[in-house]
Amino acid sequence: MSDPHRVRPITSAPTAKARQRAQEAETARLADLIASDLRRQQWAKLSYTDEEERAAIKRAARRAGKEIGVKVAVRTTRDGAVMAAIDEEGGPLRDRLDEARLRNAIDDAFGDDPR
Repeated sequence: MSDPHRVRPITSAPTAKARQRAQEAETARLADLIASDLRRQQWAKLSYTDEEERAAIKRAARRAGKEIGVKVAVRTTRDGAVMAAIDEEGGPLRDRLDEARLRNAIDDAFGDDPR
């Protein structure tokens, strides 16, 4: 006789966590590879075979940029690769965003609240 109020363990939870850890490890490995290329030659290009791999490479490229402290532009090429390059150009929208962030940081630091 089984107790209807007995809690049954979820068998998929350990598998999902293991998959997530493996994905995080792969992202970290790719980020290290991309960061190395970005430092050396200012760009990196990696081929992908499916959409999941493309997304993983893009995630790793953004992470690599954060790790080395630079802005990285990530694009998919026509030949089935992801191209990541250090983005040194600003543009008017980025300039306005940077100015707003600077003003907000100064206001936060000195307590100047315009409200």
